[in-house]
Amino acid sequence: MLSTFSILDIVAALFVFMLVSAVPIQLMRNYFEGSQYQVAWSADWGGTILILVSMIGIGTLQRGPILPPWMGYPFQLAMLVISLWIGLTWLKEDWNTQWADRYHHLVVAPIQFFLILTIVPAILARGTGAEIIATLGFLALFAVLLGFDLKDGRLAQRPWLKKRWGVKFLNDDKNDFSRDDEGER
Repeated sequence: MLSTFSILDIVAALFVFMLVSAVPIQLMRNYFEGSQYQVAWSADWGGTILILVSMIGIGTLQRGPILPPWMGYPFQLAMLVISLWIGLTWLKEDWNTQWADRYHHLVVAPIQFFLILTIVPAILARGTGAEIIATLGFLALFAVLLGFDLKDGRLAQRPWLKKRWGVKFLNDDKNDFSRDDEGER
């Protein structure tokens, strides 16, 4: 799996990542809820941070250093299973959310966890000093942003917007998360 990163065009890989992560979530939120929003700093900037870490990792892998044997297929498969398990567990705990959040938990979060769980060890194992420092710095920045989000309750974005700003969404009164085509926007 990591060997795929060693032959990928970085720009194409990042475009595909953005295409399957941020774009569908924003489109679903706009269609089903009537508003595109992203108030969690770790979510907003986290994608950018993950892209930067992925670029460092892809660059590291494309230089051709051989990874340690422990990072082979069994390790990568285990990280894939763990990533999917995290996404499914998050979905189970947060099932009563909107379609965009469900998509995030089923698709985006497992991809992000897999990238972090596989690319970061590759950088730590074979990256240059500057790559390792940059990666650890980006991860520390993400941890700080996540801490702010947890402290302010921003991870539950929709409830935060309702409480903080009184925002009303298209489907506030619906239990099935369907789009209200009759309602005003």
